[in-house]
Amino acid sequence: LNCWAMEHTSLPVYNVLKRFNIVFSVVADAALRGTRFSAAVLASVVLITVGALVTGSGDLEFSPFGYFVALPASVMNATYLVLAARGRDRIPDLSHVDLCFHTAFYNIFIFAPLASVELGEVSHFLGREGVPLAWTWSTLLAYALLGALLNFAAFWCTAATSPVTTGVTGNFKAILATWIGVAWFGSSLTSVGWLGLLLSTAGGCLYSAATIAGARKQVKAA
Repeated sequence: LNCWAMEHTSLPVYNVLKRFNIVFSVVADAALRGTRFSAAVLASVVLITVGALVTGSGDLEFSPFGYFVALPASVMNATYLVLAARGRDRIPDLSHVDLCFHTAFYNIFIFAPLASVELGEVSHFLGREGVPLAWTWSTLLAYALLGALLNFAAFWCTAATSPVTTGVTGNFKAILATWIGVAWFGSSLTSVGWLGLLLSTAGGCLYSAATIAGARKQVKAA
């Protein structure tokens, strides 16, 4: 779903749509784990959401299919992180390494059949003329390694903090990815779209400030 969304939207817009993960993380965390959030945290989530909506209204390459696919992808991303945190609530000895391993193991049963459908295209990709096979394999291995490290970092962050915090940290990654996307691929955003991007970024910064303030209050109370 994430790949489809990226294919049908520009990179800056895709990164903003990914920020809906935070909204769904808040809802799922409250529903499944009973987590309560401060007013500042909720305000930051609202700001991120409004920014995403404004960005969509300023997207010159608006694709209904891209937006349609990106939203359920965000729901799924948020839900599996919340379920991972819930698993740690029930089994405190469960480490982030355990979470990453079990998620990868059970994903095999989902993605192996899906990957088998693409074997023809994979063979065609590996057999392209004029492209060194060593370069192709090194690119694939680097892609796989980066994906594994990303999952490891996501579960580590979730175990150490919370699913919502993991979603918000992606906000700062999205800032860098957005500027890289503009520099390399260009931008399809109007001035309204850029305003939405700034609102989402401001929401992420507000969340960080609210989380730090909350942590300091807990330290003082202890």
